[in-house]
Amino acid sequence: MPKSIASKAIHKQYRFVGISPRSRSGCTTCKSKKKKCDEVFPKCGLCQRIGAECIRPSGKPNDPSKQSKNITKIAKPNTQQLPPISQPTLTEPMASQPTIAEPTTDINDLPIVPDYQYPASKQNHPSSPHSLLLINPNPLDFNLDTINDLEDFLNSQEFGFPTDVSVQAMVSAYQNTQLTHIQPLCYIPDRLNVKGKEKQYLEYFIHSVATNISTVPSETNYWFNFYLPMAIHDECVLNGLISWGGVFLDNTDSRRYLNLSKDLLDVNLCRNTDRADLIKNLACAILLQAVEISSGDVKHWVTFSQIAAELINQLGGIHSLVGSKEEKYLASNFAFHDVLSSQAMINGPAFKIEEYEKIYTSDGVEYIDTLQSCVGPLFLIINDIVNQSRKLKSQLYSNYYSAALLMRNDSAVDYYASPSKSLQFNPNLSPGTRLELLKQLDSKYQYFLDKLDACQPSNSELEYFTSIGQLVPHTQVFQLYQYISQIVLIQAFQDTPPSSAAVQLLVHQASGLLEELLTSPVKGVLCLGFVVVGMNCIGEQERQEYMRRVQRWQDEGYIIGNVRRVMEMIRECWKNEGDGDFLGKLLGVVRKLDWDLTMV
Repeated sequence: MPKSIASKAIHKQYRFVGISPRSRSGCTTCKSKKKKCDEVFPKCGLCQRIGAECIRPSGKPNDPSKQSKNITKIAKPNTQQLPPISQPTLTEPMASQPTIAEPTTDINDLPIVPDYQYPASKQNHPSSPHSLLLINPNPLDFNLDTINDLEDFLNSQEFGFPTDVSVQAMVSAYQNTQLTHIQPLCYIPDRLNVKGKEKQYLEYFIHSVATNISTVPSETNYWFNFYLPMAIHDECVLNGLISWGGVFLDNTDSRRYLNLSKDLLDVNLCRNTDRADLIKNLACAILLQAVEISSGDVKHWVTFSQIAAELINQLGGIHSLVGSKEEKYLASNFAFHDVLSSQAMINGPAFKIEEYEKIYTSDGVEYIDTLQSCVGPLFLIINDIVNQSRKLKSQLYSNYYSAALLMRNDSAVDYYASPSKSLQFNPNLSPGTRLELLKQLDSKYQYFLDKLDACQPSNSELEYFTSIGQLVPHTQVFQLYQYISQIVLIQAFQDTPPSSAAVQLLVHQASGLLEELLTSPVKGVLCLGFVVVGMNCIGEQERQEYMRRVQRWQDEGYIIGNVRRVMEMIRECWKNEGDGDFLGKLLGVVRKLDWDLTMV
């Protein structure tokens, strides 16, 4: 483990992510980038890092005596030992203590996640406390200017996060060390009443989980700059983050905190009616959905997804969530998990693709998604390809995957498990209707081919990266999903079999990029790529190499429960040889296993 930070000659005492006011007299560069200037003279930290000229409004350095009251510097005397760093004296006022779950003798006695009965979103329910008539149309403002800049917190010499230790080593150290002896990764406000195992879980989320699943640098990671500040004031979010850390650390008590967070969300859903409260509820539902998915759940995450969809409807739809960066984060996160779910591939997404596209095309709010990198538009295209082909083929063929055949207990499920069965034209169609549907299939193929050619990462997203080294993995992952999109396209509209040269060429190119990106910052967005490549591995040698690649992906630290489920699905696909398309194979497996899977 890294050397104890208590041995430093000087240390700073920070709040959780800090709540000191944003500098009013910092340099113009920091103000333009909405960063808290450290006001070091002659050049602040940010200007030194990016090589910019450091210009102060007054032209003079700040008075050193005017230091933030929320930061205390303590000089270490030569003959005196500092108090334990795990017990800092914070200078913040006391407030009501959030509720943290009490220990229980048997975790299994707690309910997992019972179905939540949420109100209908229709406007013909004016008596509903969630009625659209009661929603404040003004965009939410979390007043993030009152939150101390996270970059200063992470980059502080005295309180940085350890970087010279592997994830596996840290997990081992955490699990085999007495809680009272664990060196805290950061200060957490006393008023949050987070102690013992709760603190251990929360620190692990901050140090490992939030960075491991992110594709972007810490300063643009919304788990840091959106969810952590919210957790200071919202018990539901706080317990959700604690649960998430527990899922990855030892998964012994994480369900307890998840259930507590869910109970708080249930209460909030019944009493909160204004826009700010609805946004907070949406943030919590999306958080709990992510916790369930990362644990390997294939059932309960859908409950939180449905709650989130209902809240989005109450807020006015996806298009109402593009006016601020925080709201856009939530809309993008929901879209990511929705369009890559098996249900959205089979029955269509919760919202129209045209609505989701507004997340990535609306002007005025620039950001890059923490989980998706710059690939979000391609994920929308892939979902649209699958659903548009399904709609046409279900009319053209009598034994394709029409809505009438999607019941789990339907006898047609045997066909889904054997996708090599030949498709049969619908005998009720006239020759003219059949010809028209075939023309529409060809027309849609050309449409999506052109759409893929035109799809490029936005400059506003790529501008977040300050070096070629940071940029390259994101351009590579975009190229990866261009290959994946083409595989799905030619199989969906041209019924090109996996054994064809066209598919195998694309699989080979995609596999090479997967290999390169396994240890990159974008490793958390490779799941769908592994799914499509795995479904199209046709030889025993290729399949063995594929499984070795997946194992390496996990060995490098991406130990997500959902990945295990995806691998189970791929093995199930390999049991049924055939040339079915992506939807046919996906549908056959998830119906056979009775799963609701999301490939994130």
